[in-house]
Amino acid sequence: YPQNPHAPDAFNWLGEALLMRGAFDEAADVLLTGFQDYPDSQSAPDILLKLGVARAGAGETDTACRTFAEVQKRYPNMAPAFSSRLAEEKARAQCPV
Repeated sequence: YPQNPHAPDAFNWLGEALLMRGAFDEAADVLLTGFQDYPDSQSAPDILLKLGVARAGAGETDTACRTFAEVQKRYPNMAPAFSSRLAEEKARAQCPV
């Protein structure tokens, strides 16, 4: 049901579940599709952040760091908690400062 208002959340939570299972490539596919289909949804920043986490988990550090930078670029006015989570994920992926 791609027109359902909860569709972006479904992509977000499916991606999260796959991350928890360690299925990083599969999570990245789901999250990328969710972000491409719903770039303006309220879930979009979280989806994009998790896409970076999935890429880092798959060993694609450069792609993960570029994804994290895109989160900052697209969503400069993020909540402090989200900003802290982004900083933690960037540090975990050893992204350049």
